[in-house]
Amino acid sequence: MAKPTGHGGIDYPDFLQGTTPHENPIEITRAEHAIRMGYPQVFERTGNLLFIEGFENGLGDWNPNQSHAANAPQLATRGLMRSPYCVKLVIDPTPAGFSSIRKHLGYPYVTTFGLEYSFLADDSFGLLLWGIIIYTGEFKYTVWSSYSDVTHLWAVLDDVPAYQTVLDYDIGAWDHMSWHTVKVVADLVNEQYARMSVDKYDMGISQYVVRKQPDVTPPYIYLGIDTFIAGARVVNIYVDNVILTINEPL
Repeated sequence: MAKPTGHGGIDYPDFLQGTTPHENPIEITRAEHAIRMGYPQVFERTGNLLFIEGFENGLGDWNPNQSHAANAPQLATRGLMRSPYCVKLVIDPTPAGFSSIRKHLGYPYVTTFGLEYSFLADDSFGLLLWGIIIYTGEFKYTVWSSYSDVTHLWAVLDDVPAYQTVLDYDIGAWDHMSWHTVKVVADLVNEQYARMSVDKYDMGISQYVVRKQPDVTPPYIYLGIDTFIAGARVVNIYVDNVILTINEPL
């Protein structure tokens, strides 16, 4: 039990304010209550929740996609926090294989978007790609990121377009099986990335410009998470707790 201080400790409603690493104000008591109730979030609670997926109801409202039928995404029972379920991105030995889940969501307005998800790999794997594409009816904004378990490089797609490395970090998938949580925030008002959080790392990446193209596709948000084979690295990836936020503080 927490040691009582001030008007009370963690287990007493003292209604005090705290700050996150980004100095965004939070109410300690509500954050504590949320995590105890099983809210599937391991990073700070910023932004307004637009979409959350714990795969409690399976993959029924997702659009799975794959190259080679054996790579079709499946429901699995290795959930991270509140749910026993997750999605398994399956990879078989067939060359150039990939496994992907996709989702179409409603588009509210141009703001700061945050995309978070957690993944687990049983061993060293190939390449992970994830992100959102926002169609406004006038433009298309592509907020896309990658992690290579071959080079251990984390990157974001810029306006060139080219992947720009923001972190060299080996998650050690070959050594242990552990969930890893990733969050990328993009400021579409100023057309630039804001930050990437990976496990213990939190990086400002505002020097990278978000890719913006003219596009008259009717408004919606495309959300996708993909895994690709790399040589002999044939390893399934488990994905859970996909969270999309808007109005993220910078």
